[in-house]
Amino acid sequence: MAPRMHYDVFIAHASEDKKSVVRPLARLLDSQGLRVWVDEHALSLGDSLRESIDRGLARSRFGLVVLSPAFFQKTWPQKELNALVSREANHGKVLLPVWHNLDAAQVAERSPLLSDRLAVSTADGLAHVALEIYRAVMAAERRKRSGAKQDSAKSEPNWFGERSSLTPALRLRTATFHFERDAPLPQRRVTASS
Repeated sequence: MAPRMHYDVFIAHASEDKKSVVRPLARLLDSQGLRVWVDEHALSLGDSLRESIDRGLARSRFGLVVLSPAFFQKTWPQKELNALVSREANHGKVLLPVWHNLDAAQVAERSPLLSDRLAVSTADGLAHVALEIYRAVMAAERRKRSGAKQDSAKSEPNWFGERSSLTPALRLRTATFHFERDAPLPQRRVTASS
């Protein structure tokens, strides 16, 4: 039996990219209703780093990998990447690459296999990166809903009369966001009274 997915996105990264990319990106994704696993939020004093990261990787639907010059110099982020690639062999698309301070040629030089992946670059702005990640997660949710039989006892009806495994926050975002291709990220939270 597959583990229950507690998180939408696990963020694999080098510590050098935490301040400039990971923290602000995690906040943007969280503001869109996505559940994000980031080491500094999931770990506390005395925790086993390996066990906590293993749990985070196993319980996340997607692995967001911030590929940067620092990422390719570190051993631990490479191990997280290897785990995500391994999961893809059994579970389909898991890896969501983000290029930071790298271009296609530089990624190809460091990892020809990763250069084949459609990626998003922080050069286009973190709001654009967050929007593309949100779209990827929501597209997977739509595929899952359309391809899987829904168990009416385990999911609640939404306002369209459909069954959904989305969290209430994601259902609200889905209804208001409408997956418009060129829509900017919403600037405020939508409430029931809006």
